[in-house]
Amino acid sequence: MINKIYFDRLINTIHDMELPYLRVCLTSFCNAYCYICHNEGQEKASSGGLSLHEYDEVAKLLAPHFHPPRVVLTGGEPLLFHDLYEVIKIFKSYKYTVGLVTNGILLDEHTQKKLLESGLDTINISLNSLDREKHQNFYGIDEFIILKKNLEVLDKHFMYPQKKINWVISDNPVFDDEIQKLCVLSQKYKFVISLMFDVNIDSEKTNSLFNRIKKILYNNYGEPSIEKHIKYKRYIEHLKFNNGSIWEFDYLQTEQNKHLLKNNVFCRNCHSENKEICYEGAYALRLFANGIFKPCLIRKDNEVKISDIFPKSNIELEVKYKVLDFPTKLIESLGFVELKRSHQVDKYHIVNKILNGKRTYMRLRNDVINNKMSFDFHQVISDIAIEETEIALNDSDDIDIMGTILEKLNYPFVCEVDKYRMVYRNGDIELVLDTVKNLGKFIEIELTGDEEHESHENLFQLVTKLSLNEKDRIIKKGYPDMILSE
Repeated sequence: MINKIYFDRLINTIHDMELPYLRVCLTSFCNAYCYICHNEGQEKASSGGLSLHEYDEVAKLLAPHFHPPRVVLTGGEPLLFHDLYEVIKIFKSYKYTVGLVTNGILLDEHTQKKLLESGLDTINISLNSLDREKHQNFYGIDEFIILKKNLEVLDKHFMYPQKKINWVISDNPVFDDEIQKLCVLSQKYKFVISLMFDVNIDSEKTNSLFNRIKKILYNNYGEPSIEKHIKYKRYIEHLKFNNGSIWEFDYLQTEQNKHLLKNNVFCRNCHSENKEICYEGAYALRLFANGIFKPCLIRKDNEVKISDIFPKSNIELEVKYKVLDFPTKLIESLGFVELKRSHQVDKYHIVNKILNGKRTYMRLRNDVINNKMSFDFHQVISDIAIEETEIALNDSDDIDIMGTILEKLNYPFVCEVDKYRMVYRNGDIELVLDTVKNLGKFIEIELTGDEEHESHENLFQLVTKLSLNEKDRIIKKGYPDMILSE
């Protein structure tokens, strides 16, 4: 259910500002401490991120309002976000071009492969220096050797022009040897070197630094071929030199770019006291990890909360059937896309106990494959409705600590459910294929919604399409109930 008042307010702002794309801050957490970082304008450690269901709603409803649909995933550090690959798949399912901005420290070869398999289109790596000491001073951590190795193997998986180095220039002198190192990196591994400036550097200084860098490049590598164009409301210059290096000059913070970014209804009528220091204008629609849409970094009066647009329901409707095998080809033919796989080991401390008149379950979950842990509390509302509360845990030590606490509160360990899970999604509906140790194979159809007639219809229409038999339906029994009755 969408709250049309808040949704229309957001859409009107997108059109009034002529915002060119969506910029999603998956998490505010980061593994570096860059002294110039503004964290996309969000508060530090504001949230661990939104749910996959919320990202699916956002992707679906906003796709028609960006031409073409484009999303850039940032942070904090987006590689720290636990459901990153699933979020990429969700946006790709709605025909978005998906980009990622990272500091590259966690970008090992395994991660690169998973990003590519998920459908990632482009990757930008923020880099201040190819000198180890300077890099450490800028990022606040000594991970340069790891980063350098990650950059070298990136060439196996991402080709030109999929990958860029965002060379972040602070208010410091530009040295010739730094430019030469970047040229070698660009030439050898086919990176585009894109110049990015500290937000505190003004238009005059930006132009001065651009001219200085160009002079060094021209003196060392001769006249380049130059392509000029406007992309996402920004003047861009591409310089290709005879040595094979490629440079991109982004004139975002210059006076000549201001009329592009601020020539819209919203910016022309802006009366903010911070108007004069605004360099971004209509840059992008940001969605923060705490669920706030922020169209403008210097104003708060046009912010919209995702919880206002999509009033959150924590009621999950589900039906479960025991099967001999999984009809994966049929599932895919119905438009379902595989989101993720997991190996979940659940330790139950409450199984089917009546609390406040409701059947109640409490467990500690360890997702071995995805390294995710949680403490979960479920109450059964009806034969198809479950109310869920989940708290993320940091590691297996947290699971042990929580288990000890539950034991002391007189909630001893009852049983363990060990299962391999595949999750498919089509719109609001998830198909969960479980292979449970000692129990067999099961299909769950899940829908987050309410107990109204339309939600029932959606569930049971799919049951019919999958040719699931009512005699195989599991009613009033979860996996722990079935384990205990064996």
